[in-house]
Amino acid sequence: MVLTSVSVAAVATAPPGETVAVSQGDQCWEVSTYGDGGSSVSEFYDYRTPNTTPPGDEWGSYGTQSMQGNQDSLIAFYEGSQGTSMVLVHDRIGGAHGGTITFDIFGLPQSGEWAVEDDGYPESEDNFDYFANGTEASIDWKWSGERNDGAAFRGIGATNGSWITIEPGFNEQADKWGSWSWAQGENRTEAWYLHSADGGVQELSRNNDVRVRSGGCPDGASPMATMDETVVQNGGAMEFAVNASSANASITAYEWDWNGDGQVDQRTTSGTVVHEFEETGLRSVTVTVFAEDGSTTSVSDLVVVNETMVAGSSPNTETPTQTPTQTSTPTRTAGGGTDGSPSTSAATTDTPTDGDGGSPGFGVALALVAVLAVALIVAARRQNR
Repeated sequence: MVLTSVSVAAVATAPPGETVAVSQGDQCWEVSTYGDGGSSVSEFYDYRTPNTTPPGDEWGSYGTQSMQGNQDSLIAFYEGSQGTSMVLVHDRIGGAHGGTITFDIFGLPQSGEWAVEDDGYPESEDNFDYFANGTEASIDWKWSGERNDGAAFRGIGATNGSWITIEPGFNEQADKWGSWSWAQGENRTEAWYLHSADGGVQELSRNNDVRVRSGGCPDGASPMATMDETVVQNGGAMEFAVNASSANASITAYEWDWNGDGQVDQRTTSGTVVHEFEETGLRSVTVTVFAEDGSTTSVSDLVVVNETMVAGSSPNTETPTQTPTQTSTPTRTAGGGTDGSPSTSAATTDTPTDGDGGSPGFGVALALVAVLAVALIVAARRQNR
């Protein structure tokens, strides 16, 4: 999975309002609300269609476009004229993909209400079902390309220390996956982000529940962090960059797990690292961010490593991992590398090699010559009969 990282400096900021605690697993983040109480959450969300006033070319939220990302889902909070609201937005206006998401939500304050239902018009493809006097909700969002989807629940301030729980269902976990024409193939949600009005952005796991309540975290807030990666110019390594911030302390260290085994492979004081992988395949990369007050947060990503990204296999790498043969073609040992997997040296041509270091192109040529010679001998014998 490729992350769509949001730079803290690029996020539109607003004067901090109320504080909302958002928890997932053993981590908790304190986020500030957008808005100053001067307008409603409906105005902030700004739901438009070609039939609304003002109209929009597509169905969706026009007021949150600065936070939206292609194939991303987001959670943010807004301090409006009628209280604090939780804002949920899926995908980006103008994006090429559609999708479907199911959220089952429990513990909603009975005094609250869904101020925005996108889409709530008659015969909409979306389903908004409420149970237990409005304290539970099951929502199926379905949107097509160019549009987005979402909702806003007003009344977060009435949680009074209790938690609202969101059970997410993204992609195959959504109830309508496969039955909605825009919910298959590449029409997927690739990331889920928590946004704070002070500029912090935290990627959330799409597989685990999220809890929300007004006020602070029970044991203090975790840092907020996102991670992005790019292939460096020579194609032989990847650069990982982490944007991290903490409301209470400075960031002091980063611990990197390059292969997903849960062990720390590298420690740095910088959030930017260039790494060469040892093997090809799908790799889970996790970085744990440490703040000065001892609080931590972790961000993970799945990276597809091809042969050019493996250490020593880049065309521009000066020192090959094995000694090339005199043919100047890449060599492959019969037994592979030290771990039993194939190991390829630096390449100077695109011609592959066989197990004994010889060139298959040369072997094929000899075989063709031999076949041709046999054919000529057979033809001569037939002619002499």
